[in-house]
Amino acid sequence: MFSVNDSFWAHKRDDKTPETLNEHTNLTKIYLEKIKKAKNLDIVINDLIVKILKDKNALKFKCLMLEIFDNLIIWHDIGKINPTFQAMKMKNKAYKRDRRVASTHSDKSFKEIKKSYEEEVFKTHNDTVIFLFYHLLSNVLNHHSTLKDGLNYDILGESILDVSFRNIDREGSQQSKEIYLLLKLHYSLLIACDFYATSEYMNDIETTDFGIFSTDEKERFFNKFKTFYNSLSKDKEIDILRNEIFKSSEQTLLENLNKNIFYLEAPTGSGKTLTSLNLALNLLNNNGNLNKIFYIFPFNTLISQTYEVFKNIFKDDEKIAVINSITPPVSKNTDDTYQENDESKYEKTYINRTFFNHPFILTSHVRLFETLFGVSKENNYPLFCLANSIVIIDEIQSYDPNLWEFMAFFLDEFAKFYNIKFIIMSATLPKISNLINSQNEWVELLKNREAVFSNPLFKDRVSPDFSLLEIKKDKIFNELINRAKEKETDKILFEFITKKSAREFYNFILDKFNGYDIFELSGDDNKLYRKKVIAATKEDKKCIVVATQIIEAGVDIDMDLGFKDIATIESEEQFLGRINRNSLKQAKVYFFDYDDANKVYRDDERMKFNTKDENLRKSLINKNFTPYYNTLLNELFSKNSKAENSLVSKRDEFFNEISALNFMQISNKMKLIKDNSEKIFLPFSIDIKKFDMSEYGDISELLDDENKLSGQKVWEAVKNINEVKSYSKRKIKVISLNALAEIFSFNVYNKFLPSPQYGYHFIDDFENLVDENGKFLRENFDNKFKNESMFL
Repeated sequence: MFSVNDSFWAHKRDDKTPETLNEHTNLTKIYLEKIKKAKNLDIVINDLIVKILKDKNALKFKCLMLEIFDNLIIWHDIGKINPTFQAMKMKNKAYKRDRRVASTHSDKSFKEIKKSYEEEVFKTHNDTVIFLFYHLLSNVLNHHSTLKDGLNYDILGESILDVSFRNIDREGSQQSKEIYLLLKLHYSLLIACDFYATSEYMNDIETTDFGIFSTDEKERFFNKFKTFYNSLSKDKEIDILRNEIFKSSEQTLLENLNKNIFYLEAPTGSGKTLTSLNLALNLLNNNGNLNKIFYIFPFNTLISQTYEVFKNIFKDDEKIAVINSITPPVSKNTDDTYQENDESKYEKTYINRTFFNHPFILTSHVRLFETLFGVSKENNYPLFCLANSIVIIDEIQSYDPNLWEFMAFFLDEFAKFYNIKFIIMSATLPKISNLINSQNEWVELLKNREAVFSNPLFKDRVSPDFSLLEIKKDKIFNELINRAKEKETDKILFEFITKKSAREFYNFILDKFNGYDIFELSGDDNKLYRKKVIAATKEDKKCIVVATQIIEAGVDIDMDLGFKDIATIESEEQFLGRINRNSLKQAKVYFFDYDDANKVYRDDERMKFNTKDENLRKSLINKNFTPYYNTLLNELFSKNSKAENSLVSKRDEFFNEISALNFMQISNKMKLIKDNSEKIFLPFSIDIKKFDMSEYGDISELLDDENKLSGQKVWEAVKNINEVKSYSKRKIKVISLNALAEIFSFNVYNKFLPSPQYGYHFIDDFENLVDENGKFLRENFDNKFKNESMFL
């Protein structure tokens, strides 16, 4: 495409011969071919381009667009022929600085490729081809920044052709959803290939393993799982029922292998984790193009628990990786975190984590949505690897209902064009596909849903009691104690929907129950303390846990008696799942009304429905949530159809953003957690003797004189991280330190805090802000930081 002599350099290193632009371009091409082959992307790219062009009678230009797609990736750095770039950035003495020209290269690449292809593109006289070309070209312009909204007309120039192009947007937008998917994939491949090629020269690391299952590995995983599953006891009635669910869903899947999205709606305690794993491995072994598995969870506790299950099945197989904010990165070849003196290992760790280079990944819903909809390079590096993958989404009902319709739209499109197989599972599963007009069937895997949910082992496992809903707020604490003592059970769980109320009740009952260990558990508690509490519930001792909603979704806890402050129907059912999980006895859950749920669940349509309504009580008792979800989905659809504070509805506004290819606006709309909280760091010390700290690697230098983990030393390590020169080593150490820093950090809403440092508000005067267990004393904090004058 371009003839470039070897006097132009792409990268340089003091101890190596400079890399020529031709060498970098060739390496970029090699990595593009490697990735496309590894992830079977040729058919994905071809189908998207065919779809875009076919609708505009432009199929004859397919070869041209495929060529442009690849060449814009391969030649993305052609702008480095800029003499000023060579002189200033590369210190290349063969070239002199032109003070009239900036030392940048992305804009120069944009202009060079534009000049090379523009005449051929405009000769097509096809608006879609022209529209697509300029948007692909924008990825070259943005390959060192982020995806932007629309096109940059300033840099397009003011030629007659460019002026006429301003009218093309409306024509091209008819295929905007497919163009959105194609541009995101193109951007991901461009920055990934550039990163891999640059890393090979700068760090002497050739990447050959892109974290996919080979045919042999697929078979090995499947056989390991079958051996494990066949070893499980299936004698008990509950195990027989779980096996029926396992087999029934598998049969439905095998009958619908050509479909892309599946619902797995099964009761709490029915074995969804093993059932979904079986489904994923069946898909993997019945489709040669599929080569990666993702498990997506809304809570880090679920990630940790599920990872422990999979480690037990697959015996610490290095193919499985956890990628989230609280789990330190681990070597692909060893269980230990990388040693400081091994630079290449840090680089490999960073690459594997950044690009999801593991065949089997457990990560968060936030990370998934950042990858699908984010605009930064970090967000988009691993996007390409989602193609031809299996993605299991757990507890989808916990996502913001205001996003359900738009989630359904995008999942439908990503599944279709990226060949992603989605399995959406929960005990309370909204059929979000009913919100969109999809031409693709979303398959319900459990065909005998009513029979399963109405089985006494699930339906009658826990008996809901609504008698406390009539008790006035000032009487509730005493009434809860009276009912709990009447039952004389060993394991009692109380849940409140605010941290403040949970703390008040915890303090209230500390001297009210003789012979019980009493714990409090909330989102303020660190990972170590949560593990401690969960482990305590499994001991042969009487215990009481007072918790917030952190206890609900999938937490591995099994209690005998429950009391819950009412919220959403989904929340109530999730709580029921923490009681009598194995149907070993008769159990009861009392619901009460203490805090105003509307203040906790702001702008949530589900607040129109609660267990004060007789019909909703019946739904909860009978495990039949279909009528509730039908009504809720109608409400949500109606809400998105109304034009309230603007001239267009939320739905029309959403599709307008897609039509305009406003990547930043779409990213903002699809953000799962819109949180204005600040993170504080309290440098206390914590006794870690009773905790398994192996996942954190060698922390000996972070211990104080009493062998406690020192928050002050962790903070000093965080501050000193910028002294690490290697980018990859610094990034990995930041992630590892952040995992430790989570133990000492808490989210607060307070505008009177000291200025942030390194992402935290450091508070050295933490006296009376934490107790001996490292539990955050939020009320004391609020009192301490209530005066604005303290930090003026």
